[in-house]
Amino acid sequence: MRSVGQPKSRHCSVICLCSDFKQVAKSILPTRNRSAVKQIFNIVASCLRFELISGWIHLGRTAAPNRIIAAAEGQYKTLYWIAAETGMRPGELCGLAVSDLNLPNLTIRIRHSVWGGQLQTPKTANALRNLAISPQLAEHLSGYLSQWSSNPMGLRFLSTVGKPLHPSCVRRDHLEPLCKSLGIQPKGMRAFRHCSASMMDQAGVPLKVRQERLGHAPGSKVTMVHYTHSVSEDGRIAAAKMGELLSAAV
Repeated sequence: MRSVGQPKSRHCSVICLCSDFKQVAKSILPTRNRSAVKQIFNIVASCLRFELISGWIHLGRTAAPNRIIAAAEGQYKTLYWIAAETGMRPGELCGLAVSDLNLPNLTIRIRHSVWGGQLQTPKTANALRNLAISPQLAEHLSGYLSQWSSNPMGLRFLSTVGKPLHPSCVRRDHLEPLCKSLGIQPKGMRAFRHCSASMMDQAGVPLKVRQERLGHAPGSKVTMVHYTHSVSEDGRIAAAKMGELLSAAV
């Protein structure tokens, strides 16, 4: 079976791997197990497609997010930096209020999310959490808040018409064009979240801390760790490491 090559050939590799697996499965399993072959093939194909979708965040690469943050301007520089450092969901980022920023204490409180252009409370309790942020990000936020104009919803990020940002519009109107200008394969806002998880793993951040920062559900089959809303010392260490990784090129 062929091995996955460099990112530029990733698409062809995925197609070849899927084709190889299908042919091998057909040859070694009897006809009566063909439904099982199909199920296995679909699972493998899904995993490989996720590898393709992950793209520039595969294995926690920081070059792409660093370049994106460095090249972005205005509120988008701040948006992408928070996204990459904290791993917040796109809707959580769009629902972030200025009152949720506690810069002296180096924390961000997540209590809202945007869905369908509307501000709402997150659907799960584990999504309500406090996140430690790095001194570098706090300093950046402090400087940018001096230029922030108040709005009725108190949101940190707004569209050009004064409404909450929509993740799809951010991707279409800003992130994808920026990525193309930098020669980076365009991705959606969730790529920052996956990148954050990979970076924390590479930095040796404890699994429980990763669970807390990403807001995974309690009892998750992935982590099986109980969720807590407090910001632990390990969480602050994780934030400091993320700040060091992301601020180098900003």
